[in-house]
Amino acid sequence: MTNKSAASIRVVSTGIIYRNPKPYLRAVHTWHPTVALLKNGELLAAFDCGQGAESLDYRSYLSRSTDGGKTWSATATILRRPSDSTNLQHRADQRDPGRDGGGAGCIHLSQ
Repeated sequence: MTNKSAASIRVVSTGIIYRNPKPYLRAVHTWHPTVALLKNGELLAAFDCGQGAESLDYRSYLSRSTDGGKTWSATATILRRPSDSTNLQHRADQRDPGRDGGGAGCIHLSQ
């Protein structure tokens, strides 16, 4: 018996969002890929990278595509170690975040 109301996923294309820039020097693995389609049509991808799941270099990253996933922006670190000097604020679109600091389409991250 098949369930006609069950959700399904259809793969329409594949591609690479992140590629280890120097695989001959350092092993980097990626985990937990997530892609979201934003209201403005852009794709926002989040994923984790590191030498190991509990390694000191394990970080979460974002990348965006404005052409339906054909090309992707350079990756940006989402969360940094407390010793890092800068924070990332990654806007999903250009809307005013509003007086409460939130707002539709915005992702605000800080240490």
